[in-house]
Amino acid sequence: ISPFNILVLIFDKSSLMTFFTLAVTLKVATSSLTMSVFIRNTFKKLDGRMVVIISLCYGLMHYNMAQLSNIEFLDGVYMLPLILLGVSKLVRENKKGFLIVSVALSMIFSWYTGSINCLFSAVWLLYELFQGRRLGVIKSIIRYAYSMILGIGISMFIVLPTVLAMQGGRAGIDWFVLDSFDISNGLSFVKGACLGVLGDKEQPGLFCGSIVFLGVIALIVSRYNSLKERLIDLGLLVMSYLMMYCPVVVFLFSLLKDVDSYWYRYGYTFLFIFIFLATKYYDKASFDNMDSIKDAFGTGEGKETLGRNISRVRIELFTGLVIYTSVNAISHFLYDDIDITRVLIAIALSVLWVITYIIYVASAKEIIRKVCLLIIFVAVMAELIYSGYLFVGAGNSEYKDYANLFAIILMFWISLKKNSGYVHSVTKKLISILFFIKITNK
Repeated sequence: ISPFNILVLIFDKSSLMTFFTLAVTLKVATSSLTMSVFIRNTFKKLDGRMVVIISLCYGLMHYNMAQLSNIEFLDGVYMLPLILLGVSKLVRENKKGFLIVSVALSMIFSWYTGSINCLFSAVWLLYELFQGRRLGVIKSIIRYAYSMILGIGISMFIVLPTVLAMQGGRAGIDWFVLDSFDISNGLSFVKGACLGVLGDKEQPGLFCGSIVFLGVIALIVSRYNSLKERLIDLGLLVMSYLMMYCPVVVFLFSLLKDVDSYWYRYGYTFLFIFIFLATKYYDKASFDNMDSIKDAFGTGEGKETLGRNISRVRIELFTGLVIYTSVNAISHFLYDDIDITRVLIAIALSVLWVITYIIYVASAKEIIRKVCLLIIFVAVMAELIYSGYLFVGAGNSEYKDYANLFAIILMFWISLKKNSGYVHSVTKKLISILFFIKITNK
C-alpha cells in the first residue's frame, strides 16, 4: 500500500495519467530526500551542497528510469536508505526503533521490495560489523534479528493476506532457474556503466553519474583509508558484482523466483553500494571546514599538509577519469549502439566537473567554492538528463510522457543545509511540483 496512492482520491478517471505522473515524480523526489537523510547522518563532514548532488544521482539513476512504468518497485528505492540508516543506528548507538519502524513501513508499502530491502539489510549489517563500529558483535546480531522480526511482524496485517492469496499461483520456489542461469557475460557491466544504456537480462543498467563511478575508483586507490578499510570497501564492491552475476545471489535477491521481465528488480541495492562508496570518498576528500582551510593557508606546516592532500585528490580523481574514459572508449568499439557522440559528451562533462572539484577542494574562498559546486551541479545534472534523454529515445514510447520528470526534480530540489529545514523545503517542492503538473495538463 504505497502512501502516494492516496493521491488518487483527488483525481477523476480522466486524469489518472496525471496522478500516475505525480506519483512517479514524488517517489523519485522522495528517493533523493531519503538518500540525503542517510548521507547527512553517515557523513557529517560532507558539504551540504555535495549531499544534494549525490542524492540526485540516487534519485535519477537508471534503475528509477527503467521502473517509470512499474512504479511499485520505486517504494523500495526510497525506503532502502532509511532501513540501512536504521541498521547503522542499531550497531553504532544501540537504537532499535528506527530500524523497526523503517522495516515495517517498507513491507507495508510494498511487500516485494520490502523483502529485498530486508535481505540487503543483512549485507549492510555485516559491513557495519566489519567496520568495527559495534557495541558487540553477538549483541548487535541479536538486536538486529529481534528488530527485523518485530518490524516484519508489524506488517503482517498487510503481508500475510497477500502471501495467502498467492498460494496456488506464483507461490513456490523456482529451483529450475539455477540450472538454466547463464553467467558467461560477466563483463557486461562495462557497457551498462555508459550513458543511456538500457539494461536487460544479461546487462544491468548501472549509470548513476560519472561522479559516482570516479568516486568509487578513487576510494579504492586512495590512501585515506587503511588497508583493512580498503579491503572491506572492496568486499562491498565485490558483493555488488555477485548481485549482478552470481546465480545463487541473483536467485536469492529475485526472491527465489524466475524473473522474465523487469530484470534486476533489486538493482537499486547494488547502485546504492556504488553511491555510498563514492560518497565515502568525497567525504574524506572534502575540505568543507573553512576555518581549517584558512588555518592551513596561514602556516607553513598547514600549507604543506593541505598541498599533499590536494595532490592526492588530483591523482586519485584523474586515475578514475582515465579508467572511466577507457570504459567509454572500449564500449564504443565493442558495441554499435554506443556512438562517438555520447562518448565525447560523457568524457567532456566528467573532465569539467573533475577539474572544477579539484579547484573546489583547493580554494579557501567561499565564493569560489560556491561557483565550483554550481558548475559541478550543472555538469552532473546535464549528464543525468542527457542519459535520460538517450534512454527515452531507445524505442521506449511508454516512457516519453515522463521526459520532463528529471527537469521537475532538478528545478525544485534545492540545497538543504540543515536537517531541521527538511519539512519546510520539501513542502515547497511538493507545492511547486503540483503546480507544474496542473499547468502542464491543462
